[in-house]
Amino acid sequence: MLIVGPCGTGKSHLAQALGHCAVRQGVDVVFTSCAALTHSLNAARATGVSHIPHMLRRNNSQLPER
Repeated sequence: MLIVGPCGTGKSHLAQALGHCAVRQGVDVVFTSCAALTHSLNAARATGVSHIPHMLRRNNSQLPER
């Protein structure tokens, strides 16, 4: 999901609420900024290695056990 809009309109708040609801239903969720996602995609393109699994491992390690 990509949420766009002007600064201060609650995009992060909405994304976190939707992510929280999804996690409570057993869905894996990654919350990242556009800058971090762009960096990961550019690094993957440059090296030929996907950095997305690394992002998933890093973020899942911060979640409490379900």
